[in-house]
Amino acid sequence: MSSTNFSYFKEPVYNRIFRNYISKKVSRVRWKPQDYNAQPEYLVSGSYSEKENSLDLWYYPTNKELEDEEDEIYMHLPVHSMLVKRGDVTGLMFHERDKFIYSTSQGVVAMVGLDKKKMKMLNEWELKGEAAGFDVDISSRKICIFGESAVFFGLDSDSSIGIIENNNLKCGSFLRQDEIVVGNLRGQLFVYDLRTNLKPTMAFPYNSESAVGVTCVRPYPNQKHILVATGLDGNVTTWDLRKHVSPTDLYLGHDSPISHFQFSDRRPNNMFTTCYSGEMWHWTNFDMMLAGSQPDVRALLDRKKYPTNYCDVYNDHLVAATDNDCLVIVSPLKLV
Repeated sequence: MSSTNFSYFKEPVYNRIFRNYISKKVSRVRWKPQDYNAQPEYLVSGSYSEKENSLDLWYYPTNKELEDEEDEIYMHLPVHSMLVKRGDVTGLMFHERDKFIYSTSQGVVAMVGLDKKKMKMLNEWELKGEAAGFDVDISSRKICIFGESAVFFGLDSDSSIGIIENNNLKCGSFLRQDEIVVGNLRGQLFVYDLRTNLKPTMAFPYNSESAVGVTCVRPYPNQKHILVATGLDGNVTTWDLRKHVSPTDLYLGHDSPISHFQFSDRRPNNMFTTCYSGEMWHWTNFDMMLAGSQPDVRALLDRKKYPTNYCDVYNDHLVAATDNDCLVIVSPLKLV
């Protein structure tokens, strides 16, 4: 395994940063999908650690509406809210253009439809403690909730299909339609084939030298056999699953735990990381990093008192969820 560090940032080249203050802590945020290359019109966020947590549907103005604004804008987006049944919002993902799935810390999983700019409950699964999740992912007609256990079931079914018992799960993702990868707080990664007897087909450590908890894991969109993971050490690690399951590269990154990472939906060479110290970074050359180049990193958000929890990218628009009662939008995003 090779290790790569860097001690400089290129200056970010962004036209505008929007800050929308919302008076609640946001754990998850997603853009509503649009036609190819169209500007997103709405975004959905989910809160946590509030007396009453909610899902919020925000209207995002067009570039024409914003063209006369200043470089850094404080704005109040129109919003429609729906209270969450129980617990914190821990997972949020669009299944179709007008449908999304969310999960909560108390085992509620639900599908919500967007109809005439409002949210409507379509289906709900009561999975209780076994699905007290930290993350959710969707593949074809399956949902997988990653929490104390990994619970997966069909979108058209009201009963769970299977439960994978694995202590201290923190994150997970589909690798293929019937294959998932999970990471836990003991620093272990496991690959499961959901069609088998639910025993891991691969198991390997995030860090072979110490037990560092895994915070986020998923395949690289351009090369599905490349697995990418981040940890409580603030670093980014890659594996080539076609070869022996030892880390291929370790990129020394943030000096605090990474909370989430996201690849650009249109140009996956661009990766974005958020962390507990509030920073958000743009890694602009992921393909070249895999070939041995030094990371090229731009800091979008500097360190602050509160963490940045999550981010989502759609075309050249980025939105980040923070703990300082704020949604941060970078638009237009300069992708490489």
